[in-house]
Amino acid sequence: MATVKTLSNNAKDLSTNVAASAAKTTPQVSILQRPQTKWYAEAAAQPPKTPAKGRKRSATQGPTPPKNPKQKQTKETRAPEDTSATPAKGNNENATVSRPKNATIAKRRIYATWATPAPLPEASKLEPKISMAITKELQKCGCSAPTNLQIQINSTNGTVSLTTAPGTEAAEYKNYLAPMTTALSATLPEAARDYKEFKQAPTDTQVVIHGISLEATSNKEDSLYTVMKESLFLGQQVNISSARFLQKDPKIRETKPYTSMVVSLPTDDVEKITSSVLVLGRHKSSVVMWHSNPTKQCRKCYLYAQPEEGCKASKHTCPICTGKHRLKEHKCLSPTCLKKGEKKIVANCCPVTPSKCIACGGNHPAYAAECPIKIKAKADAKAHYD
Repeated sequence: MATVKTLSNNAKDLSTNVAASAAKTTPQVSILQRPQTKWYAEAAAQPPKTPAKGRKRSATQGPTPPKNPKQKQTKETRAPEDTSATPAKGNNENATVSRPKNATIAKRRIYATWATPAPLPEASKLEPKISMAITKELQKCGCSAPTNLQIQINSTNGTVSLTTAPGTEAAEYKNYLAPMTTALSATLPEAARDYKEFKQAPTDTQVVIHGISLEATSNKEDSLYTVMKESLFLGQQVNISSARFLQKDPKIRETKPYTSMVVSLPTDDVEKITSSVLVLGRHKSSVVMWHSNPTKQCRKCYLYAQPEEGCKASKHTCPICTGKHRLKEHKCLSPTCLKKGEKKIVANCCPVTPSKCIACGGNHPAYAAECPIKIKAKADAKAHYD
């Protein structure tokens, strides 16, 4: 028993010595100097400070305020989903009808030409009368397609153009073209009733095929369509609607062993015969035909009488300074105009970078209205049309 008491006394002395040494090394902090901790209610009343991700809240920020518990919706409390607008898979009865896509303008156009092309007198007054007359005639015939058609009369040749509603093609009115022409003639004055029957605007794409041997076509326009139609249908299963020589003069064609021809076909079949096609037993190069006029200005080289599709220039030409860069890349060479040039392209901003027209060489941009080449092109186009 004496030994046990001695051991317990030694343990008490050892603990007393450890506490005394700890008190000597660690300074005592008074209650006033200790950081004040906020009560839970006080911390919850103040807006909480969101700690950075990956860091714990410090003692000075207080405890984390409680989150509002979200009500868990059970299957009984959830609102039933509205499945009326969502079509069921494999069920055509519940399928929603998709909105028809807008057809191109060419597929929506119907037009009638005047036998003697000339400006139609008082065309603006006749347009609403013609529109109402055609609408009544279509309703009388029981047309299921929309009867409200947009009308426009050409101020130069008097052509009457009708445009169908978006999503409706002109082919839906093919059975009513004759009654529509009758309604048009009844609205016009007697001197202007000689109009041809309404017809759909052509929607085919023209493709130019180069290097056709004249021996295979006999240099005759009459037999060309028959030969090309049979050859393209047997080789590529393509139906063409017309075929003609690119060079219209037969005397000029006779001086060359090969020639080019133009075929018209549906747009969906263009990829079948471009950029190479097997015709009359030989592979020939072919491209989509592009149209031009004297006033057409290329947006690549800025010359007239050609579009960008037929431009042979390797690089773009600036219409302001004739440099080999695009219009949006034009910058003035003067340091004082750099900021101005970056914000907005200005022609002739200073004498350091004067404008130069690629067409005539004048001190103006290539697209300027005062360009003499542009004025002459407009005059030539008007003379050619007249």
